Amino acid sequence: MIIISTGSSQVDRLLSGGIRSGLITEIYGDSGSGKTQFCFSLCVNFLKNNQNQTAIFVDTQGTFRPERISQMSPQDKKEDILNRISVYRPLSSKSQLEIAERIKKSSSKLIIFDSLTYLFSNEPQGYRRHLSIRYHLHELALLAITSDRAIVVTNMIRNIVQKEDITTITSGKYKNPYQSTNTATDYSNIIKKQEFMKTSVSIYSHIKLKLEIINQDQILFNASLVQPRNPRHVLFTITGDGINDVI
Repeated sequence: MIIISTGSSQVDRLLSGGIRSGLITEIYGDSGSGKTQFCFSLCVNFLKNNQNQTAIFVDTQGTFRPERISQMSPQDKKEDILNRISVYRPLSSKSQLEIAERIKKSSSKLIIFDSLTYLFSNEPQGYRRHLSIRYHLHELALLAITSDRAIVVTNMIRNIVQKEDITTITSGKYKNPYQSTNTATDYSNIIKKQEFMKTSVSIYSHIKLKLEIINQDQILFNASLVQPRNPRHVLFTITGDGINDVI
């Protein structure tokens, strides 16, 4: 088994040592909560401590930044670490599934999908989308278990209107106290943040980590373990070196 440090000793303790091979670890949170930076840190920490290993980064949103990887890497290993990361940029869910098939033939022990669900979110709603994601994750789970690889996926959060409040919205019951009764409706009490395709993703996720923004100015974030459930939560920060403990 391989254990990869996140860069923060506090987050590592929360994860019983760090990110483990043989499992799918799902990381989710709002935009700006540090998901991609978390993945960059994992790549650097894994490769700097495993000279003969490689990593795969599947970038569905165009967020991969080689200069950020270089900044996080030790001075004498910058070029070496970058050269050992294979980056894929799928432009459709079909392309993403094809890349997943190609990855099976690789020897990389760290595989990252950032974000796993983004390209699927652009497809028409319905059971086919759920089936596609479930198939995708089932194959990744088998790959993680049978070849002892660490597979990390990120997922996004979106705002949804709770079904039971649709009538409330249309009737205009909730009003913004700072506006007149004839102006826009205030939806803050009836809009809920929800992980995208939560049920379809969680069914094959072995570890589920939630990241939250505490203070954007101070670059302060919170990490909590949702699956398996753990009441503890820890703080971390993001520096030039990547994920770190709060000093």
